[in-house]
Amino acid sequence: MSVRDDLRLGSLAYWALLALSAMPGHTSHAYALLQEFSRQFGRKPSSAALYQALQQLVRRELIEDAGLRPSAKGPELRLFTLTVAGRQLALDEAASLERIASAVQTSLKPSGEKLESPR
Repeated sequence: MSVRDDLRLGSLAYWALLALSAMPGHTSHAYALLQEFSRQFGRKPSSAALYQALQQLVRRELIEDAGLRPSAKGPELRLFTLTVAGRQLALDEAASLERIASAVQTSLKPSGEKLESPR
């Protein structure tokens, strides 16, 4: 089974991979990823669930531990970054999601009429 087959569309690991790919330098710590989830997806998972998803991505070699960064507010922050395989998978999935979104928009809007996003 390929990595792509094993990473399900609805899984938190899938969305964590995409959220990490949107971060500057494709590197982040879990708290910033939680904030990105809130900004991008309108909700955020529990920190325990996110850490589980991140460990799943590390085991699959889609992301890697990028070390610790000092924090002014508390303990050091563990950084995660995309691997080459993770970057390629994120690019492939982004293209796939764009095709799906385009097909949905085309099929739902009446001809000649532009639909506005509810956001």
